[in-house]
Amino acid sequence: MATMQRVYAASIGFAAALSVAALAGIAVLLRASEVPDGGDIALGVMPIILAFLLLNVALRLKSGAELCMPGPRRVHGVITFLSVVIGASWFATGLFRWPAAPVVKVGSDFRDKRGALHTPPDYISFRKWEATLPLAGLPFALVAITALPATGKSRRLRIC
Repeated sequence: MATMQRVYAASIGFAAALSVAALAGIAVLLRASEVPDGGDIALGVMPIILAFLLLNVALRLKSGAELCMPGPRRVHGVITFLSVVIGASWFATGLFRWPAAPVVKVGSDFRDKRGALHTPPDYISFRKWEATLPLAGLPFALVAITALPATGKSRRLRIC
């Protein structure tokens, strides 16, 4: 059991490092002149989420849900709250700013799905938001997934 607890703690540390890297990636992409395709970034993020999901489900099944989340409960609560706020606010920003997304280039114009015209800077802003959206959701997904092995049938998180 001690080995699985160490693996679990290491996976939490790795998830935290990936979350910080994702947030740093957002900062880098927002300053970039060339914006990568949001689909390419999503395809890069999805295997990370899948790998963590498989690892944490395996840990939960193998341990019988006897693992515990290292660190104080308050720290986990703050991290969970921040990851939800970051992911949800990033999603809501795009939802309110571009309600008829996506904004695409049509000839020399930039239009949304309703046909409304957009400026080139607005198009670039949309592309940056679209590209960074998977990165903004990664911390939330990792917080939710890494809590799996430390929650039992009562759905209460066990803290070490």
